[in-house]
Amino acid sequence: MGPAASTVPPAGAEEIDLAGAYLMPGLINAHVHLCGSGKPLSAGGAGRLIDGVVGNPVGRWALRRVLRSHAQQQLASGVTTVRSVGDPGFADVEVRDAINAGVFPGPRLLASGVGVTVPDGHGAGLLAHVASTPAQAREIVRTCFAHACDCVKLFITGGVFDAEVEGEPGVLRMPPDIARAAVDEAHKLGMRTAAHIESAEGVRVGLEAGGGHHRAWRRTG
Repeated sequence: MGPAASTVPPAGAEEIDLAGAYLMPGLINAHVHLCGSGKPLSAGGAGRLIDGVVGNPVGRWALRRVLRSHAQQQLASGVTTVRSVGDPGFADVEVRDAINAGVFPGPRLLASGVGVTVPDGHGAGLLAHVASTPAQAREIVRTCFAHACDCVKLFITGGVFDAEVEGEPGVLRMPPDIARAAVDEAHKLGMRTAAHIESAEGVRVGLEAGGGHHRAWRRTG
């Protein structure tokens, strides 16, 4: 890449005249829930909907179709790498694998699958499985690993989606011991972590859990 007058292309390179248009690098979207349409929906209503969808083969097929469509919308808008940070039923993992296998075009997709939350926590029953104890948090992380997720998503504070009063989104929901257990198990398995956090207190819990550090790894096979 360089000035047209002085840049010599490699031998055999294809030259494309953009006719006054601009070429830019692919964008990266690091926070996406591919199941979402952007339309308002209550947490309870969404949870009931997802239960019905994930619980039957036709519903799972339809869910994958929705995620595929939204992933391809990202690509069409110039986003070539997408990090999915919580989607129902590990459907984002299935869409990622189909894209990688060349079944249909899509962006480079990093999938978190189903995240880790706590009773009445953000994403419970929708984007995350519920852990009431550190041991249960570790088990959810191991389930994510078994599904070949690229990272593990923690829902540490409340969120706008399930807030009922002003200021509630930043309320700490996940106890520090559960956060520490989830991050520790993820790191033991060579997995990165991400977290939903909307307050300084939540940031502190996330960092003290070890979320500010990760190991480099390469997935093979």
